[in-house]
Amino acid sequence: MRKLMFIAVLAALAAAPAFALDFDAKQFYGQVEATFPMGDWGDFVSLGYGAGLGVLVPHSESTSFGLEASYLMFSTEDIPGADVSWSMIPVLFIGQYHLNNSSAYLLGGVGLAFGMADIDYDDSDAFDVDDSSSDLAIAFGAGINATPKMFFEGRFNAISDANMVGLHMGIRF
Repeated sequence: MRKLMFIAVLAALAAAPAFALDFDAKQFYGQVEATFPMGDWGDFVSLGYGAGLGVLVPHSESTSFGLEASYLMFSTEDIPGADVSWSMIPVLFIGQYHLNNSSAYLLGGVGLAFGMADIDYDDSDAFDVDDSSSDLAIAFGAGINATPKMFFEGRFNAISDANMVGLHMGIRF
C-alpha cells in the first residue's frame, strides 16, 4: 500500500509542472549505458550494462523535464554450483538544467527501480531463488551535448542498497 501511495504522489508531483511544458518540442532519445556498482552491492555485482528510451520536454530555455526507462543486466561474482542473474528496470522522472552559453547541463531524477534476481543451484536438493523488488531511485549528474543529436552523461544512482555510477551515451530522434 505504501508503494502505491508513493507512486500516486510521484505521479501528481510530475503531472503538475507538465501543464506548463511545450509538448510540441518534445525529443525522444535512446541510450546505452554502463554502470559500476559501489559499496557492499559492488562486492557481489561487478558491471552493469543496458539500454533505455526516454522523452525530454523543454520547460524554458534552461530547463527540461522528462521520463525515461532502462533495462540493465549485471554480471555477478561466481558462486560455485549456482547460476546467478541480476537485472534492473529503473524508471525515472528527469529534470535538466542547461548551463548558459554551454552545451553542458546538470541533471537530477527520482523514480522507482524494479530489481530481479534469479539463482539456480545445480544441486537438485537446494531450492532456487527467484526474487524481485521495487525501490526508490534517485539520480544526479551532469551531461554534455556533443552534437545536437548526441549526448554523454555521468550519473550517480542511489537505489536503496544498490548505489552505482553510470556512464550514458544517447541519440535523440
